[in-house]
Amino acid sequence: MAIDLSQSMATGDFERPDGSVTDRLSAVRMVVDEFITKRRDDRIGLLVFGDRAFVQANPTKDHATVRRLLADLRTGLAGSNTAIGDGIGLSISMMEDSHQNQKILILLTDGKDTASRLSPLQAAEIAKRKRVQIHTIAVGRLGSRGDEEVDAESLTEIAESTGGQFFMASDAKALESVYDTLDGLTPHETETLSFQPKVQWFWVPVLLALVVLIVFFLNEIVGAANRNSPQLGCGEPDDRG
Repeated sequence: MAIDLSQSMATGDFERPDGSVTDRLSAVRMVVDEFITKRRDDRIGLLVFGDRAFVQANPTKDHATVRRLLADLRTGLAGSNTAIGDGIGLSISMMEDSHQNQKILILLTDGKDTASRLSPLQAAEIAKRKRVQIHTIAVGRLGSRGDEEVDAESLTEIAESTGGQFFMASDAKALESVYDTLDGLTPHETETLSFQPKVQWFWVPVLLALVVLIVFFLNEIVGAANRNSPQLGCGEPDDRG
């Protein structure tokens, strides 16, 4: 997961289901944390981007650590700009050595790219070659201006070019719905253990050996008995007439 930490993520315009309002990043932390708890068998990595992209956690099944790092995220931590392309590029590098059949990046931002050394569309092309599927999420409100303007067109192209989908969320409920949809779209990685009962055949050669020994000893006993028994037959004629 790649999360935008630019300064605009501190904007307090996200309405919660209870009607209260919070900032964008707080809403994202809450929803993403719930998403992680559902993906208990997945390897999950976390990176953030602002002026540059930074790895917070390499893909791991230690979700407690990932959630703790997620809770520590603060706006401006990675700078005030938005380096979407660099975030995609670093995500690809994080998954480079993975042997998993499916590699997925969920990228969330509230603006447009303003600081990347690698353009987002170039990064998406690399992701496509590396078979990394990208889902993009825009938070905030369409129609914003300046650096906070959401580049929905580019985010849509990034997602669709890699086989992913683009989502727009303007409040906490919509964001929850997005992650629920992603949970359904993305197969859960599972590890299963199978047990196949085994028939124990070791007793067969043991029994055969025992039978052979019994037959051998019976033959010996019979042979000894035959040797020790008196021989009946015609003897020498005696001289008594």
